[in-house]
Amino acid sequence: MPDRSRGVASRRVAAIRWELRTRRPYPAWAGILATDRLRHLVVSGLDESTDPEDFLLTGHGAGPLTEHRFGYHAHAHWLWIEDDEQHVVGLALWCRPGLAAPQRDRVLSVRRLSRPDFNDAGFQPGDLSISGVGSAADALPELGSGLVSTAWASAVPYLLTLHTKRSRQWEDVVAQDVQRYLDHYYGVGAVRLITLQFGRAASNYRTSRWDPADSPSEAVWIERMEVDVPLTGPVCLGRHSHFGFGRFVPLADGLVTDPGLP
Repeated sequence: MPDRSRGVASRRVAAIRWELRTRRPYPAWAGILATDRLRHLVVSGLDESTDPEDFLLTGHGAGPLTEHRFGYHAHAHWLWIEDDEQHVVGLALWCRPGLAAPQRDRVLSVRRLSRPDFNDAGFQPGDLSISGVGSAADALPELGSGLVSTAWASAVPYLLTLHTKRSRQWEDVVAQDVQRYLDHYYGVGAVRLITLQFGRAASNYRTSRWDPADSPSEAVWIERMEVDVPLTGPVCLGRHSHFGFGRFVPLADGLVTDPGLP
């Protein structure tokens, strides 16, 4: 794909995507290692930054001030894009409020997904070629960007934060977990879960980041999530949704045409 980063105006950009070229196919089950590594390469050196816009890249210091400035859960989502053969073929950044020029340029300067000093199974280093910069609808259409729906299904497994207990039904635990994230991402009480249908567990995916202290999570494929208020894509929920998990796609029977929605 041609490099489309040239001529990008100084406006805020909500999405950047790359084509990932590796010597061997990159397995989708290790996608979180690619997104975690990409984020590290972008935010390295920003620990002492005083620019409030850098919060959108790091996610550090979230609170009332960042919510007032950028909105709920505004910092970047680092996503992987997989093909039908379950290989990672691309990476993407999505940031709802958009990145200003300095943050955008910092992201665009990363052109290689390099291997860290330590190794881990599944990770494949490779070259990054920019293939889209702009709005989420323009750069990431296959993620349901810009589409509005009351019904969504997993494109990537959903990771649970809550732990199951023998005294509780699995369905209740998953539903409670999803509702917690809807409250966290959109505001308490703003979106109510109506129906949740899920299928098999997703035990084949790695669910922890590079950090050895990051523990694995239970993962599940959600076949249908119906809410009372239409949501505008992309929709990402659950643990490590900022690293590619919990991404949903809209279902046709829930699509609406009113653009004045969240």
